[in-house]
Amino acid sequence: MKHSRLTATLAALAGLAALVAPAAAADATTVIRPGTLERGPAGTVPHVYGSDLIDGDRHFSFAGREVIYLGMSGDDYVVGTWRQGSTTSEKVVRVTPDGLRTTVLKGVEPSSISLSRDGDRLVRSRYLDKTKQSQVKAWSSADGTPVAQRTFAGYISVLDADGSKMVLSGSLPSRTFWWSTGSNSTKRISTLTGYEASIPADRLAVLTGDPYQGGCSVVSTLSDPATRIWRSCEQAVMDFSPSGNRVTTVHILTDGLGPGVVELHKVGGTLLHRWSTYYFGDVVFESGDTLLMLAHGKTRTAWVRCTGADCERTSKLTDTQL
Repeated sequence: MKHSRLTATLAALAGLAALVAPAAAADATTVIRPGTLERGPAGTVPHVYGSDLIDGDRHFSFAGREVIYLGMSGDDYVVGTWRQGSTTSEKVVRVTPDGLRTTVLKGVEPSSISLSRDGDRLVRSRYLDKTKQSQVKAWSSADGTPVAQRTFAGYISVLDADGSKMVLSGSLPSRTFWWSTGSNSTKRISTLTGYEASIPADRLAVLTGDPYQGGCSVVSTLSDPATRIWRSCEQAVMDFSPSGNRVTTVHILTDGLGPGVVELHKVGGTLLHRWSTYYFGDVVFESGDTLLMLAHGKTRTAWVRCTGADCERTSKLTDTQL
């Protein structure tokens, strides 16, 4: 799910810790109960529900397998799939609009893979315990050919990638930096640990320190990281909208099953709306002010579309899994 990078960053900074999140203000919150919502049209951006990849009227089934949507490469969908409990079944697959499937990578944990914005490269960072370094590697998304590899000190996360450029974040030591794979050169962005970035939207979110010890989230641009757009010690970025003018957030100490509250803000911090349910899974922008959210109610789960307080169901209902 989308808050996994934040969760990983918190773990790298502070390890495991107990969490009691503050309650959201009821008068500013839309409570989502999936079982009570009317059915509307399917979501118009690719998303995963159970073992199905859904994109409007297109449905691709991966029966019996777990599925992660990685992104688009040209007209093709790129997904990671595996069978529960089987590491030998892990693979990355390209799916054409007609449903033709081609395996690109095998034996690589799909949840560790991201797809570059241009759809050309698959990227992974892997921590090496023995050397306390991270190996960042890129493959062609067309056929799985390795195209770049480098080892960096400490724990490294890939925040975003586009073409031959990546935004990487590190802890031990803390830093955020560019890696240009063509020239194999790096350039510092910040001495703080980043946890979310968008190259096309020119956005970066960093942590000023361990949130369990009073650290806060700061949003800036990648091009001018010294200029602060928004600082919050309560909310952390979940995702930036394609334009960069909107941002979804969760409580800065979110962990466990998933957030019970999701907020939509202007990038400068103004709260636009807040939604709550038992817990949320994936949350994606369908448009600037409309979100698709996988809402897990106490008993029933569904994808929902919300524009402010106006919400509808975009998928069938299933039983909530804990």
